[in-house]
Amino acid sequence: MKPVGDSTLENKSYFFWFKEGKLLAASNRLDGLGLLQIMQSRSLISSATLPRLLRECPPKVALGKFLKDRAMLTGKQLNSLFAAQILRYMCALLKAKDVKFTFHASYPVPCLEMTGISIQATDVTLPSLRILKDWGALATKLPSLTSGLKLVGREHSTYRLQTQEKDVLRLAQDGLSLSKISNVLKLPELDVQKAGFRLIFVGLVKEAPLVHIAKFTPQPKRRITRLSESFLGRLSGFLKKIPAMAQAEREIPSTLNRAPVHSTFHSAFHTAFHSHQRTANLNKTARNSAVKRLANVLTTDRSERLPEAAYCLLTQYPSCLLTCSAVRA
Repeated sequence: MKPVGDSTLENKSYFFWFKEGKLLAASNRLDGLGLLQIMQSRSLISSATLPRLLRECPPKVALGKFLKDRAMLTGKQLNSLFAAQILRYMCALLKAKDVKFTFHASYPVPCLEMTGISIQATDVTLPSLRILKDWGALATKLPSLTSGLKLVGREHSTYRLQTQEKDVLRLAQDGLSLSKISNVLKLPELDVQKAGFRLIFVGLVKEAPLVHIAKFTPQPKRRITRLSESFLGRLSGFLKKIPAMAQAEREIPSTLNRAPVHSTFHSAFHTAFHSHQRTANLNKTARNSAVKRLANVLTTDRSERLPEAAYCLLTQYPSCLLTCSAVRA
């Protein structure tokens, strides 16, 4: 892998060896002396013993494993060497603006560069980003503070996340933006963005713009008035008698001092209508609209056909009976 577009890294090459998806070794040279150079810089091996060790190390055996079997290195020292070997070159590549690579499928594995430890390639990214100090090349790729993070379906328990990364992931799953996560955790916004970028970079989450939807406030349900069945029965019976009463009125001599039946009906319903007006808004329901129309007939039509008109209107708009029953109830 070769960085491009950066004068400080230009013309430098880095080499990584993989087997079945696992990273075996990394170096910035192809002569097989990269790991030995790191051990010498840490005073883990002397220059005097180096030629003898190279002669005694069996072919196709990792140098680190050979030294551990000879009790010259401990497992902890090998882990530290492997981390330094891998992370050093990974961080150098992460600083680059762009990288060109060439893949060789059958390239021989350099045993002298191997510690005997291997790791999944995806598990190298998080540690490399954690120790990265120069984020200049990645600054424009950080997630927006107004965005959230959405899981892409992978099981995050397989990742060795730090406490900060776990907290950011937990709050992001609650629908919080990175800015709000920063406030909750009392962390700098840049640190939260970096933690989010690490989770995105390994493919655990993806950046998701948040859409704020206004909360719906349910309106209170209207109270349903219970009907008086006895009143409905009496009113229905009264309406059925209106045609007969009107016929009887026409047969009574005009000299009799008796109030016409339609006047009686008008007085009773007019009282009920105005009483209902004080308790309900007539403009809100279709039922009240029917009551209004009936009231108009009662107040304007004084002819002898008023009882028939009222009866027809109540028959056409039976919801008037509901209003009348509410008034009586």
